Amino acid sequence: VLAIDEVLFIPSEPVFLCGPSPLDKGPLMTEFYYPKDTVTDTLVAKTLPSMKTLGLGPNIGFGTRGFVCLCQTLNLELTNFKTMNIVRRTTALAVLFSLSLSLALLPRATSAAYHEPVRAPHAMVAAQHELASQIGVDVMKRGGNAVDAAIAVALALAVVYPEAGNLGGGGFMLIRFADGRTTAIDYREMAPKAATRDVFVDKDGNLIKGEGSSTVGYRAAGVPGTPAGMDFAFRKYSSKKLSWSALVEPARLLAQNGYVLSDRLAKLFRSAEKELSQYGDSKKIFLNGGKLFNEGDVLKQPELAMTLGRMQRLGAREFYTGRTADLIAADMKANNGLITKEDLANYVVKERVPLKGSYRGHEIITMPPPSSGGIILLQILKMLDRKSTRLNSSHEWDISYAV
Repeated sequence: VLAIDEVLFIPSEPVFLCGPSPLDKGPLMTEFYYPKDTVTDTLVAKTLPSMKTLGLGPNIGFGTRGFVCLCQTLNLELTNFKTMNIVRRTTALAVLFSLSLSLALLPRATSAAYHEPVRAPHAMVAAQHELASQIGVDVMKRGGNAVDAAIAVALALAVVYPEAGNLGGGGFMLIRFADGRTTAIDYREMAPKAATRDVFVDKDGNLIKGEGSSTVGYRAAGVPGTPAGMDFAFRKYSSKKLSWSALVEPARLLAQNGYVLSDRLAKLFRSAEKELSQYGDSKKIFLNGGKLFNEGDVLKQPELAMTLGRMQRLGAREFYTGRTADLIAADMKANNGLITKEDLANYVVKERVPLKGSYRGHEIITMPPPSSGGIILLQILKMLDRKSTRLNSSHEWDISYAV
C-alpha cells in the first residue's frame, strides 16, 4: 500500500503505464483507473499481462509536487488520496502516458517513501551542509536574527561547501522583515578595471580555452563581493546582539580544526583532479597534495582559517585593503591575473529594490537584476497563471499542476 498526498491526473478513462516487473522478468503493463460514477478515496491499479515488446522503464505515477510513485508490486492499491483535481477529459490520458515515456530512463528505485516535512515553531535554517545549518540554528538560539544566521552560515559554507560557498566569490541576499518590508543586497563580483571586451578571446577572435579563459584560471575571477556583502548586512540589518567576531568564529574553527568529508565531496574533489592539479595551492588543499581524499578523511584549511581570523579581528575591510588584499594582488600579478589591490579597495555593495509578482493569489518576492533568476521566475509563473486561468474557464485541467 502506497500513500501520497495528491493526485495530478485522474482521468475518466484508463491510463496505461509500462515498465519492468519486480522480478525482472520483462516489462509489465499497469492500468490505473478511477471510477466514472463515484468520487471515492481509492485509486485502483491493476496489473495486466506482461508486454515484453514494449521494453519501457519503471511504472510512474505523478503527484502535484513532482512526487514520483514507482509501482513495483504485481497487485497494489493506492489509498488515502486527497484529490485535488478530477479530470473528466480523455486528453489527460495521452499527456500522462507521454510523461511516462519521457521518464522511462529514470533510475529504478527500490521503494517509494513519504517523508514528513520538517517543521519548527519559530525559525528554520536550510543550507547545503548540515554543519552550516547547525551554526545558523545556534546563532538564532543565542539571540541573533535571521540576518545574523545568514552571515554565519555563508561564512561556514566557504569552508564546508567549497564548490560554491565562498569568500572569493559573491552572491545576493533577499530579506523580508516582520513588518512586510523587503530589501535585496547585491554583492556579486565586479569586473577588474583591466578587463576589456575582448579579454577572453585571442588575437584571431577565438575564445581562449583553459587557463586565461572565462571559466578557468586567474583571469576568470571577478573582484570578490562576499566579505563586503556580509559586512553590509551585519552593519545595517543584524540584531546587534552578537558581535561580528562571534559570527565569524564558527567558520574559522571549522577551517582550523577541519571537518569529516562526505563521500559526495571526496568524489567531487577526485572528479576535478585534472583541473585542480594545475594549481599548486588547489592541489595541496583539495587533492591532499596529490594523495587524494576519501570519505571519512578530515579536511583542514589553515590558510583559510588565517584569512577568516584576520577578518574576524580587523573587520571585512581587511579583505579589501589589508594583508589579505596584498596576498591576492601579488598572486594575481605573478600569474597574469587582472585583479589589483585598487580593484579590491574599490569594491561596492549595492542595495536594490526586490522584484514582486503574484502567482495563484500568492505574492512572490525575488531578486532583481543583475540576477537573471528572479525576473525569469516571475515571467514563467505569470505565463502559467494566465494559462491556468484560461484553461480553467473552459473546464479543462489546470496546467500549473503539471510543473
